[in-house]
Amino acid sequence: MDCLGVQKLHVWCPALVLILMAIVAVAWFEAIRLTTDVLASPCTIVDSHIADIGTCTVCDDMGNCEMYPVSMARIDVQFRHGPLGENITGAVWFCKNKLFEEPCLAHKDAFDQYGLDLSLIRSATLNTAPIDCTTAEILQGLEDWTNAESVTCYYANNDLKGENVWLTIPPASTIDHIYFSDHPESAVWLGLGGLVLLALLLGCLAVEGAELYFSGLV
Repeated sequence: MDCLGVQKLHVWCPALVLILMAIVAVAWFEAIRLTTDVLASPCTIVDSHIADIGTCTVCDDMGNCEMYPVSMARIDVQFRHGPLGENITGAVWFCKNKLFEEPCLAHKDAFDQYGLDLSLIRSATLNTAPIDCTTAEILQGLEDWTNAESVTCYYANNDLKGENVWLTIPPASTIDHIYFSDHPESAVWLGLGGLVLLALLLGCLAVEGAELYFSGLV
């Protein structure tokens, strides 16, 4: 009986350590998520930058081809950061990270300002291009915001450097998406924690089933 108790102790000690690690991983993510808020502040546009990414050639079934220039842009804005209590300069992105993608690929980061303004931009430019982030769209987006009479900036309270700022209210899932993009290790820990908890649950069910089987109760 003592031997059986020692064997169970050797099994449950590592299991308890894994349980604690999983709980810490999940709790860490939830603590960050629950304490992250989107704040608003009046802001001033101080500068804008546009960079050419390249061109994308699109051909139809008839062999007619058209070339589209592709760009990315950034608007620099100055606003008062609530938690810091001071003015900072932040960045509003159009087609962020497009510099590291092929020009013809669809824009993956739909949570930047280009993604939020896409329907308005294409309506204003009457754009029918089959690709994202064309130079005409980017220029239209920059013009719309730089000519605006008043601008409000939206930012995450834990973004102390203003790395991701929006000029329209972002969706609720935007902050989580941005956080995971900037901190991929958090997604790994969260996934690992969930897998550990699932594995331990299945392991416990298997052990209980085996004990019942060998005891003759089933």
